[in-house]
Amino acid sequence: MIGTASVKLISAVIVACSCGMVAVAGGDAPPDARIDITRGRLADTPAKEVRACVKALGGQNLKVIWQFGADVIKSQKSVVIHIHRVTATRRVPLAEVKLQALAEEVNWAWVVPAVKGPARYEATLDLPVPVVLVIEATDRASHEAALKSLAGAKITVTGAKDAELAALKLLGMKPLAARAATGVDDVIIHIESNSDGGGEGWRREVRFAVDPSADVVWMSGPGPNDWRVRVPRVWISPEVLATSEGRLRLVECLADPPQAP
Repeated sequence: MIGTASVKLISAVIVACSCGMVAVAGGDAPPDARIDITRGRLADTPAKEVRACVKALGGQNLKVIWQFGADVIKSQKSVVIHIHRVTATRRVPLAEVKLQALAEEVNWAWVVPAVKGPARYEATLDLPVPVVLVIEATDRASHEAALKSLAGAKITVTGAKDAELAALKLLGMKPLAARAATGVDDVIIHIESNSDGGGEGWRREVRFAVDPSADVVWMSGPGPNDWRVRVPRVWISPEVLATSEGRLRLVECLADPPQAP
């Protein structure tokens, strides 16, 4: 998105399981997101509904931990989740799932349909104040193409810790570490694409700001396909990159041009 968009750290967890079934937390992969049903990702409590957003890969299990407060547990014996495919003109109902035996945290999993382009879904919890989880799905082919592009690009990283560099290498990138200037706490990544295949090259400079509440800001670079962007440093942390959402978000930030609002 061009411009400034507030970035708040999520609350949602994503666990591999069959479509629409309540799952038991476990396995090696950490949760992608954690959704507080009273706030979503916002610091303030909305009056009409709570909305949060999570990125997912089409054809992959989406694992979510719904965090219910004591008041909800006392007043609700079960909660129904309504799942819709949402386009610019239509809302297509896909499924209804009932969460029973509510607790402080309830694990839920849903298989995101395989897609051939970006797709949007909404999972709505039927509560007095509805909770809407917007699921932004990415198709596997474009994600793998972006990973391939980054694997062949010239990437220089300044100010990163060894663990952050290792997390990038696990994504198939080949970053070259440069010494950080004295007093610099941010991580800066410079990317220059490999245009040997005849395509048009591009460059990107991404600053991972140490302030976790930093806004995401896109700016044009010196060339027609060049961009500069600032995001929170936590985006490059090993903990975030261990999640499916964290990997999708970083790859989009490094390889894809911003989407106009």
